[in-house]
Amino acid sequence: MTTTNLARAWWLQDMSTDVPKSQWHGSITRQAMDEKCPQYVWDSLQPDAALVRYKILHNRLYVHQERLAYQASTEGLGPALADRRAAFEEMALVMLYLYKLPDLEFLVSFMDETVNGCPALSYAMEARNASATGFLYPSYSVWRAATTPMQARSYMRCLDKSYPDENRYLKAVWRGSDTTDQVWKIFGSKALVSTTTATWLTVRRMRLAVLGMLFPDILDAGLVQVISADVETRAWWQTWAPLKESIAFEDYNQYVAVLDLDGNSWSDRFAALLPFNTLIVKQDPDYTEYFYSWLQPGKHFLTFKEGLEDLVTVMSNVLDMWRTDFKGIKTIVRNAQDFAATKFTHPQVCLALARTLCAFRDKMHSAAKMALQMASDGLMVMAVSCQDLGKPASLRVGQRGGTEGVKDK
Repeated sequence: MTTTNLARAWWLQDMSTDVPKSQWHGSITRQAMDEKCPQYVWDSLQPDAALVRYKILHNRLYVHQERLAYQASTEGLGPALADRRAAFEEMALVMLYLYKLPDLEFLVSFMDETVNGCPALSYAMEARNASATGFLYPSYSVWRAATTPMQARSYMRCLDKSYPDENRYLKAVWRGSDTTDQVWKIFGSKALVSTTTATWLTVRRMRLAVLGMLFPDILDAGLVQVISADVETRAWWQTWAPLKESIAFEDYNQYVAVLDLDGNSWSDRFAALLPFNTLIVKQDPDYTEYFYSWLQPGKHFLTFKEGLEDLVTVMSNVLDMWRTDFKGIKTIVRNAQDFAATKFTHPQVCLALARTLCAFRDKMHSAAKMALQMASDGLMVMAVSCQDLGKPASLRVGQRGGTEGVKDK
């Protein structure tokens, strides 16, 4: 699959010929922006889908007026998606404070689901779908957890003192719920599900809970709640596979390893696990976020197959490695921490967003002309002016309309 080095920008590609399909080989047309995307989202996805149009003009952020209507409504997007939009706009304004970007118009999705077939910025992309399209940008959780390198290192030293290696449980830990969207995708319904043991075990997180029961010597894994079933099925599940007590997130560091699985879409907790002083053993993901291609399995974390068929073997090998190659495990942990300390800073997260926007603009049709036309169409309103944040002249490099301002410092 073709990628660029601009923060994981993806587009349609014919895998049989290794040549991008014509609709994405050239430009994103205005018709795709105005017609295909809204129709695709509203016809094919859930009714409260969030796809918002933004514009950067003269390094100021504008947003389509319909977003304000959504915010004022008591229905539709809901508080969670409104909060995601607020986080994105804050991140975008800081980005414009740090970097000079060209004029462009773009679409942003605030859903967990991917928006294949639509030129929009998304949190995640389907890793094994040859038709996966779109442009990845940092999620609300990555932005809000961003720190400085010094803060990150201090946090990591605190973890080392609070969770020493000699006091760890010799097993892997996982807690979570069944995740509604994964259940609905399998059973084809958004109704509360009543079904049999066999069909419930097609849900990956349910299978992990069963493995935790069968192999308690190496896996402390289980569900803390079942949210996708009717009352009768929930009671049945709890008698067949009892729920486990929740564990404070940082207390995962009491174990030799922490497991990471996809949820409704991408694994939102993965970025939060990277600063831990504990080995991450991650499911080969169905969905990947913007930074995933910068990491390497075996260097920053270990993996198991998405069907969990090799999880017991992988964890047995991890425990053997803990006893025989402890230094090797700590090297993987430190590599993950180094990545988190350097890449999950506010300037680096903003740089990733800036690179994605530049990749988006490179694929658009007459991007600068479109932006200038849209400035007077009465549909765009200014978000908080980035000038209100000040002007750090040392960082505002490059000419307006160019991309010099988003080069690595």
